[in-house]
Amino acid sequence: MHIVPTTDFTLPWYDFSTLNTIAQCPRKGIISYRHNKHVHEGGTSDALLAGHACHRFFAAYNAFGNQELVDKLYTSDEQEHMFGNAMAAKEGSDRLAFALEALYQSELPDSSSAKKSPDKLEKSCIYWADMQRHGCEIYDVEFKFDITIDNSFRYVGVIDCLQYNSRGSIIPVEYKTTGRMDDKYLAQWYLSPQLTGYMLACMAYHKAGLLPEPASYNVLEAVCVPITKTMTVPHVRKPYQRNEVHFEIFDRWVRAMVAYTDTVEPWNSPVRPHSCYSYFSVCEFIDFCQQSEADRKHIFENELVERIWNPTEDK
Repeated sequence: MHIVPTTDFTLPWYDFSTLNTIAQCPRKGIISYRHNKHVHEGGTSDALLAGHACHRFFAAYNAFGNQELVDKLYTSDEQEHMFGNAMAAKEGSDRLAFALEALYQSELPDSSSAKKSPDKLEKSCIYWADMQRHGCEIYDVEFKFDITIDNSFRYVGVIDCLQYNSRGSIIPVEYKTTGRMDDKYLAQWYLSPQLTGYMLACMAYHKAGLLPEPASYNVLEAVCVPITKTMTVPHVRKPYQRNEVHFEIFDRWVRAMVAYTDTVEPWNSPVRPHSCYSYFSVCEFIDFCQQSEADRKHIFENELVERIWNPTEDK
């Protein structure tokens, strides 16, 4: 692979969410991510709302004390409330108070949500903050990257945090919220294209003189939501090595997923029936996929609603 920071922004772009959904079911991924079409307007699930809110907390906690990072992430109105909350906090709790205000400025799940209520999110975030004992200096927060692969397409994304390790190398850090923390959960990151893509982006930006040299590993840091008394390990910070084997896996994976998007008839893209039910929810296209080819074409062209997905744009 030849990977460099993007200079030709007319090339088509892909991100992990798009390609990962295509891997789960090409038809769903192509229709919803490449064509931005959906069966209904829909709303954001409690799990996604909770994850987004917690990520705002993580970002605010990491940015605190660095005004350049704070300005990058939050508007002046948001900052006014966040710093006000920090100034009103007890001594030594200003950073936590600052980040908690960012949490509560987010769209949150309903308070009646059994596992994702605001008070449960707050408890998990406070626990995460208490576990920040790694001593790594923050280099950047929510680092956006845009790289070009073999001069043919772009791969884009956002790395939650870039930190220095003890040797002065950059570590890409990915934060996750999860309902469980066990060996099965941790195993999914050993070959994860998401982590590999972050490492490749850091390497490309380093070669272009835009980032310090990256370490040979990513860090996956996860916290459980909610945290219960029965949990023995509600938080983990684990390094995952990346080398040529992982880069080869990523190369094959990304090309295979991109190839699916060449179809001129999205309604006829391959389906993966095992994905009709995943992440505790039924796929929105399940009724669509049971229609005849002619009906699917008509629905695609006339009845689906637009919902734009573009991680390359500022929110």
